[in-house]
Amino acid sequence: GANLVQNGNFDELGSELVTNGDFATDSDWTKGTGWSITNGKLRSDGTGNSGAEQTGVFNTSGKTFKITFDVNVDSGTLNSRVRFKGTGNTTISDITSAGSYTFYAVSVASQTALNFVTLSTNTAVYSIDNVSVKQVDPNSRWNDIDGNFSFVSNGGKLSGTDSGQARLYAQNSSITSAGKTYKVSYTVVENNGTSLQHYDGNSYEAITSTVGDHSFIYTREGSNNNFILRNPSGASAFIVLTNIMLEEQKYVATNLKLNSIPYS
Repeated sequence: GANLVQNGNFDELGSELVTNGDFATDSDWTKGTGWSITNGKLRSDGTGNSGAEQTGVFNTSGKTFKITFDVNVDSGTLNSRVRFKGTGNTTISDITSAGSYTFYAVSVASQTALNFVTLSTNTAVYSIDNVSVKQVDPNSRWNDIDGNFSFVSNGGKLSGTDSGQARLYAQNSSITSAGKTYKVSYTVVENNGTSLQHYDGNSYEAITSTVGDHSFIYTREGSNNNFILRNPSGASAFIVLTNIMLEEQKYVATNLKLNSIPYS
């Protein structure tokens, strides 16, 4: 049957939230001392520790966003940051070299601006280009039940806690039905010392947790018709999954008898 799990690769993204991220025009960005939009790039001349920003980018608090941009250094030592900015500032990451950057970051309440800032020790003349911000899993396909699930660049990450477990939880409440048989397929991308369990509607069952592609077949029991995977280990353990599929097995042959047919 069709895959009942939506966004099983954890790669669904929302629409572009940055305006003029290619800096085709000198607009939409508030620029501090030493910053300019020149030749299709956002440039810093290395003077002062000011910044450049665009407000209203992070439209939903507590959601994960994929942030990408390119950095080129003309001269000097680069010491910069990309941040959430608004009521206070929260650093997403430091920027210390040229290259293409990708970050997955959870937005902070009252901090809706995307901000690039040079630090006091920065002496670099550098430029930023191709800025993009998109919300990850915009249709809320997955629920974070225990507060320890996160989106990462290569899948969905389940991190254990001392008092509970992180669980992947399919949003669709009618994703399975009692008495029906399903095939589950998934890929373990990383495993930092944990096991993995699947909920069959009645209880949690251990499934393969080694790095690689895996699948199993089960019959849904009990009254819970949600699809759940969990990491039952302690705080330091995590597992990253992708390629998750759930397919109903509509035709199952039982008591199959094969008769020989004479060849002539």
